[in-house]
Amino acid sequence: MKRHVKRQTDKTDKRRAILDAAVEVFARHGFSDATINDVAEKANIAGGTVYLYFKNKEDLLIQAMNEIISSRLAEIKKIISHEINSLDRLYKMILLHVELFSRNPYVVKFMVSEWRQSDDFYQLNPEFNPFREYLDYVTSLCQEAIDTGSIGKLNPRTLAYIIVGTMDFVLTQWITKCEPLDPYLVADEVRQILRHGVHIPKPEADGS
Repeated sequence: MKRHVKRQTDKTDKRRAILDAAVEVFARHGFSDATINDVAEKANIAGGTVYLYFKNKEDLLIQAMNEIISSRLAEIKKIISHEINSLDRLYKMILLHVELFSRNPYVVKFMVSEWRQSDDFYQLNPEFNPFREYLDYVTSLCQEAIDTGSIGKLNPRTLAYIIVGTMDFVLTQWITKCEPLDPYLVADEVRQILRHGVHIPKPEADGS
């Protein structure tokens, strides 16, 4: 029994090592130029070992992307479950998005660039949509904030696109150093926009 558990642990550890190596290799060299041998070398295993866990390079990309999204999403759900106010949950999610994805610069570079593959890739993998579950969750948070009157009546999906798209672009600018910025400051400013909107309040009419 102990030997079986150890084998399972070894397999899990090796699969994790391959995924971690793939994220760094794809981020460094780009998916098109990276090879399975590059990943294997980074993971310190034989090239053929990768194929015991993944069918090909495309499968490795898909599994790495899905692992990152699902693990971050699970952590976000666990943390913000303690927030009582719906708008605070939405704001906490924005902060955690920045925090969890920016822990590792390779993860950020991988996430903001390598999921944007060619049309040929998506024709071969039509179900690949790494952000679908993530967007669904952010949409549900937006819907809660709308239902509780914390924000105005908007299309929750459109608002989710705005939030996720904004933070994706902020992390892209941060990782490529296109301009100096503090992603946490931007996250807080997004919160202020959500809370107060962008319109200029009209002065109250003088009833005297």
